[in-house]
Amino acid sequence: MKQADSQTKLFNLPVLLLITVVLIGFFVLLFPWKSASFLGNQDSVSLKEQFSSRLQAEYHQLLRNPEANNQDVLTLAQSMTKKGLWEQSRSLVTERLDSSTLSNVQKKQLATIQLRNYLDAYYTASAAGENPEDQLIDVRQHLQFLDDYQKLKPKELIALAQASTNFGLLPQAVKIYYRLAEVDEINRAEWLAEAGRWAGHAGDPISSAAAFKEASELSQGTGRFNVYTYAWLKAASKAGQKDEIKEFLTETRYQLPQEPKALEALANASLEAGIPESASDLYAHLAKRDKPNNAQRWLEKAAHWAAETKSYNSASVYLKQAEALATTASGKWAINQRLIEVYIKDERQDKALDIIKPLIESNPENTGLVRKGVEIALLEKELGLARAWNKVHLKREPNSTKALLSQADIETLDENYAEASSFIKRVIKLNPDNMKFRERWAYLEEVQGNDALALQLWQWMYQQKSSDKYQQQVIRLAQANIDGDGLKLLMDLSRQQPLPTQTVNDIF
Repeated sequence: MKQADSQTKLFNLPVLLLITVVLIGFFVLLFPWKSASFLGNQDSVSLKEQFSSRLQAEYHQLLRNPEANNQDVLTLAQSMTKKGLWEQSRSLVTERLDSSTLSNVQKKQLATIQLRNYLDAYYTASAAGENPEDQLIDVRQHLQFLDDYQKLKPKELIALAQASTNFGLLPQAVKIYYRLAEVDEINRAEWLAEAGRWAGHAGDPISSAAAFKEASELSQGTGRFNVYTYAWLKAASKAGQKDEIKEFLTETRYQLPQEPKALEALANASLEAGIPESASDLYAHLAKRDKPNNAQRWLEKAAHWAAETKSYNSASVYLKQAEALATTASGKWAINQRLIEVYIKDERQDKALDIIKPLIESNPENTGLVRKGVEIALLEKELGLARAWNKVHLKREPNSTKALLSQADIETLDENYAEASSFIKRVIKLNPDNMKFRERWAYLEEVQGNDALALQLWQWMYQQKSSDKYQQQVIRLAQANIDGDGLKLLMDLSRQQPLPTQTVNDIF
């Protein structure tokens, strides 16, 4: 075989020519002559914008496309809005959308796009430090416009409700949450609770209570008490629905929840509703349910609210239980002071005296405690004990008005009236403008038979202060001595001012 026949031909000229012709044909056919012409007519800024993203390019192409329909415009506008290109989205809708031929579905789609654009415009202005008042008005108006759409999907309703709360349209948000409760049966209680929450923020506690109550009743499958129950009680309290709350608490007093937090919430709800007696019972119950180291605190709360409702016996029981649980001397001291007050209010001074005696014995330097002991001993008429304790008080504070008055009380109860008068005089020297102390001096002088001095004291007080009370005392003592100086005094008094009819009759 010849050498030329055995060699492979690397180039076949006819084939290469054919391939070249085909490629040139495809190039001529596919080259975007119109686009090239268009590009040649555009400025560099416009071209840079169009090639910055696919959406920007589609936006400019759609603006020039006379065959684009409404759906094309809405689809692209929606995509641009989602990407934050709200200005271009707004321009596209304004320039290329034929609003007269929109279907109902397209109208809703447009409304959603516009809301997002308004929101983006508002947040952009806020971030730039500009006054977003105009954008805020646009957002609020469009939110109210969207509320008129009846066939919104749950997700759309949720977004609309959240936006309504964010922009202060609270009554509208409440209405939307009620709509959600109607269309979403599975989460109905949750949406009712949201309606209740925002109704409360909107200053409508009655609607708030109604929504929470319905949510609570829907959730009773998980127990009579649930998270919505406590929200309802709080809202009902603000709405002034005290009777309704009281009825509920009465019905459930034997079905109380076990959880300490739930019991505490019930007690707080009772207080907010103005039912302290119920709160007291609940705190006492809580002391049994909560951790042992919290029991003392709950018992003290139970005692406080029992005392506020004048259930002093219950208050004393709770305080004694709390005192037994107290682990510090200061804690026991504070509880005993409260227990003493409860016994005094309950007129069981003997019990108060039993508590304060050992306290004074172990704390003889505590003047406040000694003074309290004197008061209790006087109430119980334990004059020997009162005298001994007050002697200590007077020794420490010889010019104490309280100590001097207490000594006057002791002497008066012991019928040592002259001695009582001497202590009242010392009080008056310390408090010369206090008429009550002078009144007491006058009574003490009268008890001793010193009517003339008593009359002089009442006359002096009447001259200082023209009070009917002082006039009556002057007339009373003068009438008692009408055969003596009393008649002249009454005649002189009648010339100064009219006397009571009965007094005139007695004179004449």
